[in-house]
Amino acid sequence: MDNTQPDHRLTNNDVQKTIIDLNIVAKEWGFDDDLAMIEEYFHDSLCPGVCKECGFSTEVEPDQERGWCDDCGKTSVVSIMVIADII
Repeated sequence: MDNTQPDHRLTNNDVQKTIIDLNIVAKEWGFDDDLAMIEEYFHDSLCPGVCKECGFSTEVEPDQERGWCDDCGKTSVVSIMVIADII
């Protein structure tokens, strides 16, 4: 399993401004499904986050709701833990 940070963003077809499919994010990060990804990052200080505007993914703090996107320059990065309603 390769869970390194991806170098690309999700396609526009994969991203909606308010709904992000965690299974798509999991595949991009090298996991079989969203549960495996959440279990892997549950106790970590950083986890994947996705920009709701452009789909760029990066590592953020688990409680991040409005993180800075290095790709589009907006404060729209949300962590998977927030998306999954864990935090």
